[in-house]
Amino acid sequence: MDLIDRAGRGLPRLELSVNGDLPTFREPLPASELQLGDPNADWLWHGFFAKHSVTLLSSYWKAGKTTLVAHLLKTFECGGVFCSRTVQPAKVLYVSEEPEGLWAARRDRLGIADHVHFQIRPFMLRPTQLSWLALLQHIAGQIDAKGFDLVFVDPLTTLWPVEKENEAGLVAEALMPLRMLTEKAGVVLCHHFRKSGGDEATSSRGSGALPGFVDTIMELRRYDAAARKDRRRVLSSYGRFEETPEELVIELTEEGYVARGDRQEIAKKTLASVLPRVLPAEPPGWTWQAIKEALDRELGEDGPGPSNTRLMEILNDGFAAGDWTRAGEGRRGDPFRYWLTPL
Repeated sequence: MDLIDRAGRGLPRLELSVNGDLPTFREPLPASELQLGDPNADWLWHGFFAKHSVTLLSSYWKAGKTTLVAHLLKTFECGGVFCSRTVQPAKVLYVSEEPEGLWAARRDRLGIADHVHFQIRPFMLRPTQLSWLALLQHIAGQIDAKGFDLVFVDPLTTLWPVEKENEAGLVAEALMPLRMLTEKAGVVLCHHFRKSGGDEATSSRGSGALPGFVDTIMELRRYDAAARKDRRRVLSSYGRFEETPEELVIELTEEGYVARGDRQEIAKKTLASVLPRVLPAEPPGWTWQAIKEALDRELGEDGPGPSNTRLMEILNDGFAAGDWTRAGEGRRGDPFRYWLTPL
């Protein structure tokens, strides 16, 4: 009996069976017959989630990953803009290990409508590979029957059959059947960081076969790990698509999530707001070296202050905007000096 028998344009025929039958494959495509398609037509959350692709969304536990996703789910109802990125209307199937009551409370609080369906706790114990395949077959049937555009698996750890997450072979065996879902929908795998974290797309727990398999890697972190009440988060992303932003700082406000730019933009805005408290009010003004010393004192424990290059960039921008005045030739013996422009 075949558990899976799904064919798709541009994909090999995926046929897994329990009776030992060998899979069959369609003829290879000549290069001239490869279809480029329209990449913009597939984006559901532009740069992050797309049809026909798999995204890995990882964070430390309780860092706000599900909160972010829950707000995004509401936006999928009619589409619009979420954290400065375009969202297309989409039907979503959310496979969750959380109890039904938690999602009912989020539904009532955020107004999540029936464009989102939930598959609540499909397993009471860790599934076998066969049970995992049966779940994916069920989800594939739901995609066909109800037209789901996006499938969330949250969290991957408790829903897939992998016990030893550091074994690449086991991880790859569990991941490969996900391709049957991407024939018509996108897939988002929600996962956790390893305890020590990591840089350059290496934070997710387990084998590198997982981030290596997906098309887009998203890592969610607190903007300031020491400030628990700070509601800003940093999304660092890596992927195959040039539309994916490398970094985006977001913040949960009373009106929902808003984008704040990247860390560099925030640092520039912060320094630009501090400079008026530091700069002298009248000529002859201060050199950039004197300003940097004053900034370091002003920032104190919030420091260190900006790099020399960053400070010069901000000073030049503020001068061009008329926020402060500059005198001098910018050379030895006659350096630039800055002071506040009178109101």
